[in-house]
Amino acid sequence: MPVRSYNRRGLAITAIGGMLFTLDVPLLRLAAGDPWTMIFARGICLAFAISLWWYLYRRASGAQAPFINGWPGVAVAVTNTMANIMFIAAVTKTTAA
Repeated sequence: MPVRSYNRRGLAITAIGGMLFTLDVPLLRLAAGDPWTMIFARGICLAFAISLWWYLYRRASGAQAPFINGWPGVAVAVTNTMANIMFIAAVTKTTAA
């Protein structure tokens, strides 16, 4: 695959991610809930979405990939959890986030 295709794909993924976060912040501010309640709700939704993606990927590809692939999978789960906590903290504790 040419380098330009990789660059375009990277830019598209970044743009989609930015748009999703742009929609996420106003919804979190409008919820005006307790930060820990929002962390819990967002964490449950993320866990469900990741689990659904993993299940559909396994069914479509026939791969037998484990849900958490050893210590690297645990590291990804921990960093995702920390990112969720820090994101909610940034949104609820600051006016700029």
